[in-house]
Amino acid sequence: MAVSESDVDPRKFPRLAGYLRNLPEGLDSYPDCIAKASLYRRLIEEHDFTPIVDQLPSKLLPLLEHPEPINTWIPAVQNNAFLLAMTDHFYNEDLRAAVSWYRDVRERMFKSPLYRMMMAVISPRYILRGASKRWETFHRGTVFEVEYGDHHANVVLTYPHSLQTRLIIRMLTGGLLAALAAAGAKDIKWGITSVTPTEARLGATWK
Repeated sequence: MAVSESDVDPRKFPRLAGYLRNLPEGLDSYPDCIAKASLYRRLIEEHDFTPIVDQLPSKLLPLLEHPEPINTWIPAVQNNAFLLAMTDHFYNEDLRAAVSWYRDVRERMFKSPLYRMMMAVISPRYILRGASKRWETFHRGTVFEVEYGDHHANVVLTYPHSLQTRLIIRMLTGGLLAALAAAGAKDIKWGITSVTPTEARLGATWK
């Protein structure tokens, strides 16, 4: 039996519990902000949530018992809750491993037969030109803006208050980095320059 949002144990799930406290309406917050189910589906398919299912918020339980088809949409706050629960339970001592796992998911996608030939003939600049539209393929209710050149990019992500955290942003932007690498970018260096409750700014350079 799952628990209420207020009963999530902050000792076992510090990031998830803190995230839920900061949302204005908990997991009911921002219904216009949605994410493609494919994001959380990969997460629960590669991590066994069975031992902790009774410790998670009850509103997440239907998504575990009856996973949504990959092309449907789920609330972004619930997608983020899964990311943080995953991090707390499976990667609590190594946050870099959580970020690396998310980027690896995207790298595997770009190496698949469906994408490999396409990525071989495009450039990082081409990837960045379509980055905002690509973001909208997986996320709605937030804005992803990119300013870029041949070997650099600056990203501004805006969102409702407390929808995102620094850790979530680190994971989500792993998809962009994986795409740049698949398109031929070398020696990628990137970092989050600032995070506020409603905006994040990132920068990247490559060769």
